[in-house]
Amino acid sequence: MRYKIIAIGKSKGSDYDSAMQTYVKRINGKPHIEEISIKKEKDPKRLNILENEAIRSAIPNGAFVIALTPEGKEFTSPALAQKIQNLENQSISDTVFLIGGADGLDDQTKSLADMSLSFGQMTWPHLLARVMLLEQLYRAQQILSGHPYHKE
Repeated sequence: MRYKIIAIGKSKGSDYDSAMQTYVKRINGKPHIEEISIKKEKDPKRLNILENEAIRSAIPNGAFVIALTPEGKEFTSPALAQKIQNLENQSISDTVFLIGGADGLDDQTKSLADMSLSFGQMTWPHLLARVMLLEQLYRAQQILSGHPYHKE
């Protein structure tokens, strides 16, 4: 399984970069993780339109697409691990996670998603959402391998 995280803004050099790299290293190998950072748009009038166009154009054909949205489905960590296992069992090779910028994902981008995932109704900074996603992917890997990282 290959994971792609398509998100607005660069994480390199941010306050969150170290945490992101920690989880990428922990996950290292299987599954493979690729981050695609979309340049933040500077023109406030066209910000959401251009950012969402860039996100849509970065989605590979045939991928299972998961949009991170406040209105998405909330999972427990074991349930998310099971969902990931089900995708692997269906021979899905690419899973793409979409994280919008300050104005989120537009309806057209959300409509491309096979599933919407929520980390709750609160609003999170998009870089923190990346850290949370990477931690949950690592946690899912540990749950599926029977490692005691996750505590019930």
